[in-house]
Amino acid sequence: MLRVRATIASVALLWSCAAHAQSSENVEPEPDSVLRHFEAGRPRPFVAGRLDLGLNARSMVALGWGRPHWLWVGAVGISNFTPSNASQAGGFQLGAPFGELTLQARRVAAYRHRFLSPIRSVVRDDLTAGDLPTARYGMLEASLTAFIPARVGFVYVSVWVDRLLAVSADTFVYDEISRSVVRGPWVGVEQLGFLFFLTNDKHHRLGPLSEHLWSDRSSADVVRLGVAYSAQLTSHLALLAYVTEPIHSPDSLGAWWAAGGTLSLRYAWASQDL
Repeated sequence: MLRVRATIASVALLWSCAAHAQSSENVEPEPDSVLRHFEAGRPRPFVAGRLDLGLNARSMVALGWGRPHWLWVGAVGISNFTPSNASQAGGFQLGAPFGELTLQARRVAAYRHRFLSPIRSVVRDDLTAGDLPTARYGMLEASLTAFIPARVGFVYVSVWVDRLLAVSADTFVYDEISRSVVRGPWVGVEQLGFLFFLTNDKHHRLGPLSEHLWSDRSSADVVRLGVAYSAQLTSHLALLAYVTEPIHSPDSLGAWWAAGGTLSLRYAWASQDL
């Protein structure tokens, strides 16, 4: 419980730092309309969304008020399909140029991965072996993502805390969201990175990314390191990619199942778009 409280405190601190950094007079505005397209127009009721296609297929639809994809608040629904699982989520989100705050409920259904009996170290074959049922579980999630500007790039911070639902305390599960073996009810992930601007227009960014994953599984924290890249191709289309591999983990899941990452094209749209 102390860890949960510490994470909540860090969330509040990061949100405060991000807001202060965004309002600083030393922060230079983006040089063109590609990155600030959705800033234009008056605040309004809207329907908006994002579609990601790549290693996963993910769609988000939002019903809200404000400037969509810029400064807004509203209800969101999310569907996500990967080669190993399907998930649906719904909740509320506050979006701003310097970050996002999300509160939502999620349902995850693995295709082949099973619930696991508690063991000290899990190997890849354990994920589909045994007599326990295929993993189906719910979670309540609170997450914060912040972008803290710097002259040559920006600091990326993401923190989320989940409470697993309908998962026995004496059962492990390969969490398809964090891609790690966890024990509930509390699961958390912290990401920290720095993305450098590769071009003067700031459309391309590249930099290191670290992840810390924890749960109520004793002495089983996971630390991953890797690299992230993003490119704003047009005012509506972006390329997102990152990969992290564990440098500390109690398990041996192989390079694929132990890694965090994504590779996708993201298309953003909104009603009454300019």
